[in-house]
Formats: sequence, C-alpha cells, structure tokens
Amino acid sequence: MALIERTIYPRFNKKISQYELLSCYTPFDEEIKFAYTQARGLENICIFLITLKTFKTLNYFPNYETIPDKIINHIKNILAADDLIINFKERTLKRYRQTIREQLNILFNTQTMKDLIFKTVENFEPLMENLEDVFNAVIETLIKNNYELPDFNTLSRLINNKRYVIPSKINI
Repeated sequence: MALIERTIYPRFNKKISQYELLSCYTPFDEEIKFAYTQARGLENICIFLITLKTFKTLNYFPNYETIPDKIINHIKNILAADDLIINFKERTLKRYRQTIREQLNILFNTQTMKDLIFKTVENFEPLMENLEDVFNAVIETLIKNNYELPDFNTLSRLINNKRYVIPSKINI
C-alpha cells in the first residue's frame, strides 16, 4: 500500500457520494456572491467556485485535471450552467488561488512552511514508530497553523530529508 494511502493527506474519494457533493462542494450563497465579485462571466465564476470548494475540502489546490467531473458538474448545475464548457487557464487560476488565500488567511510562505515542517518532524520523529504517523503530525500541524498543504511528493521529500538529518545530529 502506498504511503499516501496510510496518511490523512486529503484526496478526492474515488466514489463521491451525493451527501459529499452537498456537504463539501455545494457553494454557500456568500461564496457565490464573492465569486461574482472576483470573476467575470459564468465560466470564470464556475472556475472560481470549483477552485474555492476544492481548496476548502483538501487544504491545497489540486491540479484541475484531477478534479472529478462529478464535482465540476455539480457546481455547474448549481449555477444553472450545465452546458458550459470549462477551460481552466493557468493565469486565471493563479489569480484565483491568490484571492482565495487572502480571503481565507492561508499562509503560503514556503520558507516558514519548511521551518514548521522541520520543527514538527524534529519533535515527533523520535516519538513515533511509523513514518505515516510523522506525516500525519506534520499534516495536522500545517492545517492547524493555516498553511496550504504542499503536494504529497514535496511533503514527502521535505519530511524524509529532515528525518535523515536527525540521526546524524544524535551521532555527533
């Protein structure tokens, strides 16, 4: 089983239930109003809401190609835009991501995030037997401190780099 499967790192469920669509991916009236102030045109409003709702659920911005059609279609349906063809543009997504970070007070400073990851690994690694427990401690700490989660491979690289440094400090 892959490491990501044994951690609490948020991912899209393989099968998204109607309950999950309604509870996690249905935009509130305030979110729709906010989207209308940030985007022009129904396609961009839809993209903004998809970006917002997936971030709120996952705590990171997923690659748009990994967003299940069921979520996209659900948000299109909410906006009465079922026939709309969504074309995600990286420049637009970058602007929306920054707006969402500001609105939700999400921290995205990579150096302070790395420092927090390293400090968490340093504190928890000697206490925990399983690697996935260290990952879970880091993920919980990042979320609790309002940081955007890095992608799993980056997180894995940072945690493993720090884990290998800890024993060498002890041996010196």
